[in-house]
Amino acid sequence: MFSLFLIFAIIYYILSLQAPIYMDGNAGESVDEYHFSDVLYYSGVTLLSIGYGDYTPLGVTRFLSLFEGFLGIVVPSVIFIKEISRNDT
Repeated sequence: MFSLFLIFAIIYYILSLQAPIYMDGNAGESVDEYHFSDVLYYSGVTLLSIGYGDYTPLGVTRFLSLFEGFLGIVVPSVIFIKEISRNDT
């Protein structure tokens, strides 16, 4: 999970060098200056499916965020099911 968190943060940071990737949900304006800590926060909130609403993804980031949120639900579930089935045998 930690590696997914970092990988998506790196992807978001690379995308942020080209164009705005999210907007500030409170101000309603796209964020133009990104720090790596900002994309780490965004990645963590998305992966854990918390979704505070303080950042809203733009463009291709919407689909990446959707995929990251999906992985944040599926990966722990698969690990949990695998552990349960391994202990039953």
